[in-house]
Amino acid sequence: MAAPVNADARSDLAKTRIFISLQLLAGYFIIHECNSQQEAG
Repeated sequence: MAAPVNADARSDLAKTRIFISLQLLAGYFIIHECNSQQEAG
């Protein structure tokens, strides 16, 4: 019984890490775009 629970926990942790990474990347690109537009404007 413990093995599937551990597998699920690892899967959830991996999904959470990927989600956070994507959020950070999205935030970085949004900030970069805003800075580029300010420099151009």
